[in-house]
Amino acid sequence: MKKALLIFFFGFTMFYGQKKKNIKQQESWSITCYLPTGEKCSLEQSKGKSIKDFSSHFEEKSRTWDAYNKNENVVVVFKSFTNLPLFLLMLDKKKYSTEKIKEIIDSIEKESFEYRYYFGKNNYGHHWGLKSEIESYIKENILDREFVLETLGNPDDIKETLYGGNKVTCFFYNEEGIRIYFDDNKAIGYDEID
Repeated sequence: MKKALLIFFFGFTMFYGQKKKNIKQQESWSITCYLPTGEKCSLEQSKGKSIKDFSSHFEEKSRTWDAYNKNENVVVVFKSFTNLPLFLLMLDKKKYSTEKIKEIIDSIEKESFEYRYYFGKNNYGHHWGLKSEIESYIKENILDREFVLETLGNPDDIKETLYGGNKVTCFFYNEEGIRIYFDDNKAIGYDEID
């Protein structure tokens, strides 16, 4: 009985000690938000528990994509459909200079899988991440004409066509390989082009 009690006590102490250690590690974990200019984000912009929470301070509908720099332990968040950085989330307590932040942003294009997925091209198609977001934003009903023009620029061609039996406007983006259909201001569909 004494042995069983001793084993129980020892196990409880080990479990409690490990739990306390994990809590201390979480307390030391912090996320620091920086702007691409090298300044720290304002107190309001620094609030959030997820990238989507942070993004809502920079883009009202959180239409952003992110890339992780594993060497620096930094997440760079971009405005959707662009390579325009909105903010960076540093996953440690280090301080970063303006030059270092610029270096991290510049390294994303060369080193990030997410960047290649978002803008990359290969035999099977191109701009997978961008197309995936267009599809997602259409489903969520948060993709409008102004955002598309602001981020993708003027289309290569604009035509009036039928979509789902209704007359709509269609924007053609040849480089991205997509057509986006708009009913009034809202994007209602898209498809791929060669």
